[in-house]
Amino acid sequence: MLKSGYKDLSTDANRVAEYATDLIDAKYKHGGRWSSLPKELQFFEIRPNHVGLVSSTLAKVEKLKVDHPYRTEAIATLKELLPVEALVGYFKTHIVAKISKSEREAQAAYAAPQSTKDAKKLVADALTLMTNEVKAQYIVQLETPWIEMLEQFFAKEHHDQLRHLGTHPEQDAEREERNKAARAKHQERYGNSWGFKAEARGTTFIERALLPVAATITTVGGSRYTYNPDPMQSKPVFTPKPNWKNLIHLKAEQQANDMQAQFVDKNVRKLASIVETKGNIEGKPVVLNVHCYQGVIEGNIKFQFKDASCFVVRNKIVSKMYQAADGQYATMYQYPTTFHNAVLPNGKRMEGQPSEKEMNEIFAVTKGNN
Repeated sequence: MLKSGYKDLSTDANRVAEYATDLIDAKYKHGGRWSSLPKELQFFEIRPNHVGLVSSTLAKVEKLKVDHPYRTEAIATLKELLPVEALVGYFKTHIVAKISKSEREAQAAYAAPQSTKDAKKLVADALTLMTNEVKAQYIVQLETPWIEMLEQFFAKEHHDQLRHLGTHPEQDAEREERNKAARAKHQERYGNSWGFKAEARGTTFIERALLPVAATITTVGGSRYTYNPDPMQSKPVFTPKPNWKNLIHLKAEQQANDMQAQFVDKNVRKLASIVETKGNIEGKPVVLNVHCYQGVIEGNIKFQFKDASCFVVRNKIVSKMYQAADGQYATMYQYPTTFHNAVLPNGKRMEGQPSEKEMNEIFAVTKGNN
């Protein structure tokens, strides 16, 4: 099977899996109903990210130790999807062609045409509406593990807190011994210590991002002139602020707002040019559905035009933690966007998932008699 054919098959299979599991989510989670579910199910995602993950998702659902209709219906639906997963898996092993490097570079380099403020506002309003529907749930998904991490940290004795952060005097001494041996080996090999890079203590997410918000940080006292100084000297002491949980909530809220602003800005530039070129949109874009799960927000928006053409755009917000070379942790957002069910004015459906370039250069300019 050609890669383009497999892509179409995989897209359709993913759509089937999404639709089947979305029906269950709509019944038990949408409209704020997720908050009435057992805690184990509130943030559990039954929809596989890809049809190839149906069996692994089923295994996770079956392991849940909670008796609830949501779990029962999810298991039944995922079992029905197993033959679809098997079919896609079979054809995946029979792909005979790959997209060329030049084609990938051409797609990555494409820049959409400029558009007016009116087109940008129309798209921005739809994207904002989509994310507003699940922003509260997204904030809860951010702050819940943060609060749990901090509760466990604050419950520890001071020595154990330092061990958790890798800055206990015993760990400092062990790290210094390793650096001493590594420096000697470097000196022996090169005849000098130039270019030697000592092992540094990396900071954890809780130390870098959460404790400065939730705790008052002081240091253990001691005289720097003491011949044998206390190894605990200058070590941090973390005292939780009285309103630390509210402060963490505000941090999660701010991160969600920043994420939403970046998402809207990035996708407005992709979509507004299509709306601008077509010039005959019918009404406002319609949010078909939106979901929030495991650090991912995903939604589908339909654009309908007066010449009977239309398309659905699937927007995702994926948040990932990463560690930079200096040991610092940060959150990275990705905003993958795909186009689906693109129908031209003459009723012809564009094949597969059109690229952004095809949507601007084919869909947006095709007239009813083409």
